[in-house]
Amino acid sequence: MSARRPLTILVVCAGNTCRSPAAEAAIRRAADAAGVDVEVTSAGTSAEEVGAPPTAAMVLAGRARDLEISGFAKPVTPDRLESADLILAMDHMTELFLRSLPRSSTAPIELLGSYDSPGPDAEIADPFGESDEAYATTLDRIISAASALVASLTG
Repeated sequence: MSARRPLTILVVCAGNTCRSPAAEAAIRRAADAAGVDVEVTSAGTSAEEVGAPPTAAMVLAGRARDLEISGFAKPVTPDRLESADLILAMDHMTELFLRSLPRSSTAPIELLGSYDSPGPDAEIADPFGESDEAYATTLDRIISAASALVASLTG
């Protein structure tokens, strides 16, 4: 009998320096706590930030919540899209961009925020360049959506 492979999740935002690395860490933590086997990666739609670490304000917000946000910004690539079982966007613009890319994968593209706030509030706003409070608020929303996502995987 072969072991089941983990669910592969790709989280995408614009620069891959705030929301998507935070969501990657939050989903991984929620999945570990629930005993759900997932492999989570993140990427950005812009090549401008490639190689940059997560923003200091998001890292600090994460530390205040015992969440380690790390890594370096990576671009969305065909390989990343094709290897994902689930693709999560942070906002409608990113979702539309992802849907416009050619791919053979049938992995669903969804808004992460739809897991805790379906409907018009499903977007998770980009705090880039805003106050530390904005980063903290965004991270709290990401953690909530990540928990709801993982709960949907166990139900």
